[in-house]
Amino acid sequence: MRKLREILEEINVLYTLEGSDAIQLNDIFIDSRKVKAFDAFVAIKGYALDGHDFIESAIKNGAKTIFCEILPTNIVHEISYVKIDNLKVHLALLAKAIYGDKGDLKLIGVTGTNGKTTVSTLFYNTMRVMNIPCGLISTVVIKVVNEEFPAELTTPDVFTTYRFLRKMRQKGCKVCIMEVSSHAIDQGRINGLDFNIAAFTNLTHDHLDYHGSFKEYAYTKKRLFDGLSPKSVA
Repeated sequence: MRKLREILEEINVLYTLEGSDAIQLNDIFIDSRKVKAFDAFVAIKGYALDGHDFIESAIKNGAKTIFCEILPTNIVHEISYVKIDNLKVHLALLAKAIYGDKGDLKLIGVTGTNGKTTVSTLFYNTMRVMNIPCGLISTVVIKVVNEEFPAELTTPDVFTTYRFLRKMRQKGCKVCIMEVSSHAIDQGRINGLDFNIAAFTNLTHDHLDYHGSFKEYAYTKKRLFDGLSPKSVA
């Protein structure tokens, strides 16, 4: 557990606090159903739902800290509310403050319309055959060495990703291979991640209901490569 004030000092962004900054923070979620005692809940407006509508539900499940963009009208005693403008932009900072950065873990991202799961799984299996401890974040499963966990999205939310990267570091993983969807890129779910290798499979006319046009879809995929460091490999 870390105290809220330690998290706020580390992310170093402007905020408004209602409540104590001495409260302990155990874990952090954007899904109110996953919140447990002393966890933090992050209320952001998503593509389909607004997390602010689930603040009361998160508190009932045990949340003691609420990060939000709009303070609720009903302030509950003994709950700490942290209001941060444009909160979605700062989610990676929050995740790093709680779970740590990827450290020495080598990160491989695979994007493209089709083939992401196949290529990512081939990477993972190749590493296993070479006796390199590794993890996998894919559409169908999340793996940490030999452990398997259910996957809910092609690319998880930023907190889930950083939570599993920490677990991989703790288990001695040297490499993590993850699928990177265009939705995840657009929604900031890979913000703050420093990819050592990025792989591109293909691009076909898909997800245009979300992106609006093929050009915008292609541009979104391109952002993964625009964010690579000079030492990275594409």
